[in-house]
Amino acid sequence: MKKISIHKIIAMLTILFPITTVLQGLAVFENINRVMMFFLIIILALNILLGKMDINDAFVITLTIVLYTFAFIYTKNSTSINSKFYYVVWILYFLYLKKSHEKLMFEYGKLSKAIRRALIIWNIVVMVSMFFSTSYRNGFFSPFACGEHRFGSCCLIITAFSYMLVINTRKRINFIYCIVPILGICMCGARTYLAVYVIFFLCLFYLNTKKKMHFYLLLIPMLVCIFLLIKVSPVGGKIVDTYSEGHSGFLATVTSGRSKFWVYDIQAFLNLSFMQQFVGNGFDFVYNVNLATVNKAFWAHNDFINILMNFGYIGLVLYFYVLFKYSNALIKKQKMKRIQRYSFYAIWLFNAFFNMVYTYTIATLAMPFILFALGNDYFILKKKWSEMEHENLEN
Repeated sequence: MKKISIHKIIAMLTILFPITTVLQGLAVFENINRVMMFFLIIILALNILLGKMDINDAFVITLTIVLYTFAFIYTKNSTSINSKFYYVVWILYFLYLKKSHEKLMFEYGKLSKAIRRALIIWNIVVMVSMFFSTSYRNGFFSPFACGEHRFGSCCLIITAFSYMLVINTRKRINFIYCIVPILGICMCGARTYLAVYVIFFLCLFYLNTKKKMHFYLLLIPMLVCIFLLIKVSPVGGKIVDTYSEGHSGFLATVTSGRSKFWVYDIQAFLNLSFMQQFVGNGFDFVYNVNLATVNKAFWAHNDFINILMNFGYIGLVLYFYVLFKYSNALIKKQKMKRIQRYSFYAIWLFNAFFNMVYTYTIATLAMPFILFALGNDYFILKKKWSEMEHENLEN
C-alpha cells in the first residue's frame, strides 16, 4: 500500500476547502467545513508535535495552550464552537509552513490534475449557484448564501491556484479560471475583498508583463477599466450607499461604522486589570461588550482587537510572530521585489484591519498561496525553464 504523506493530506485539504466553503450554505453540507477544520487541526498538531520541534516553536505551543486555558476559564457564556478554534488554526498552520513550506509546495507541483479538477468544479458550482435565489441577499451574491466574505476569500485562493497551475503547466491559458472569481468579487458586495483583490490582480499583471515599463504605461487604463467595472457592479452600489449615508465622521464612514464599536471594545479591554490584559478575557468577551454597547453580539471585525480581547497582548504577539517568521523568511529566500512583498503585506493588513483574516479558515489557508503567487515572476521563471532545458539538451 502506497504511503500518503501528511504534506499531501494538507495539500488535498486546502485544494478542497474552496469547494466545501461555497457549498456549506446548503443544509446537507452545513457542517462540512467544521469537520475539515478539526481534521486539519489534528493533522497540523500531530505533524508539529511528533516532528522535530525547536525551542521557539515549543515556547509558542506552550504559550498557546496557556492562553486557551485562561480563555476557557474566563468564558462564561456559550459561543460558536468554531470561534474557539480559529486562532489555533492560525498558530499551527504558520508554524507548519515555517518548517514545511517547500515540502507542501512540492506536493502541489505533483497535484496539477487535482488542482485543475478543483478549479473546474469550483467554477461550475459558483456558476450554477447564480441561478438560485438563495445565493442573493439584498442584491449581493454569495453561492448558496455561504457568506460574502468567505466567498471573497475563495476568489483570492482560486486565483492563486490558477496562477499556480500556470506555473506548474507553463501555460497561461489557465488564467481562464480567474474569470469567475473576478465577476464574483464584483457581485458579492465585500468591499474589503474588492480592495485586496485589486491589489492582488495588479501585482499578478505586473509579474506577467515581460517589460515592466509596459505595466506602468498600462496602469492608468487598467485602473480606469477596473473603476468602470466596479461602478456598474453591485459592490459599486454598496460603496456609493456607504459614503452617501455617512457614519458620523470620516473614519466611521470608511469602516462602515465599525470604528464606533472598536472604541467600546478597546475601552473594555483597557478596563481589565493590567495582568489580565496579557491573556485576554475569554471567547465571549467581545460579543458581550458589543451586545451591551451597540446591541449586537458580533466579533470585532478586526484581527488585532479581536485577539486582544480573547487572548491579550501575548496572543497578539504570537499572531504576529508566526506570520512574520514564515513570510519574512520566504520573502528573503525568493528575493522578492518591493512591489511583491508590499502587495502581500497590504493584502493581509487591509483585510485583517477592516474585516478579519484569522476567523475565516479559508482566508488563513489562502495566505501562503497568495505569497507563493506574488513571489513568482512568470518571465523570470520562463528564463529559468529555458536554461534548464538547454542544460538537459547539452547533457
